Amino acid sequence: MGRVYRTASDDTQFALARESGTLVLHRDSAEITIDDFEIGERYVTVTIDGHAHRFLYARESAHVHISCAGESLCLIPADEDVDNAASSGSFSPEVTAPMPGKVLEVLAKKGDRLETGAPLLLLEAMKMEQTIRTATPAEVLDIHVQVDAMVGPGETLVTLGQIEGEQE
Repeated sequence: MGRVYRTASDDTQFALARESGTLVLHRDSAEITIDDFEIGERYVTVTIDGHAHRFLYARESAHVHISCAGESLCLIPADEDVDNAASSGSFSPEVTAPMPGKVLEVLAKKGDRLETGAPLLLLEAMKMEQTIRTATPAEVLDIHVQVDAMVGPGETLVTLGQIEGEQE
């Protein structure tokens, strides 16, 4: 069934598949038929039932970051093995900007111990606000940006430390 993604925050799964020449998005028992789509440099425009929806997006290897309704959604290939990645020590300490933007608010401080999905900072990208969150339980080791800073895609925003004994 096409390409399957899951969200980084809650493991909700989405499947994209070509069915009879059309692109269909599956989530649980729901199906959304995508009439048309256009992928630009910074936006993807999806047409559903004759209505165009435009989303800010960025790719980071196989991960796709989408900004929608003021929230950031990170889609990860479902076959990416989270358990093995965590146990093999591949914890990524650097939280990077998914796209260019302006830091509106820093929501965490050095020394904070955070749970999965905790907010780190608020980023404005193309007039849309998105909350950058932790992917795993972690301690904030360093914050590399300040309010009003302009950041580029891939720029390090925060450095995290893995909390001993807490792996997801």
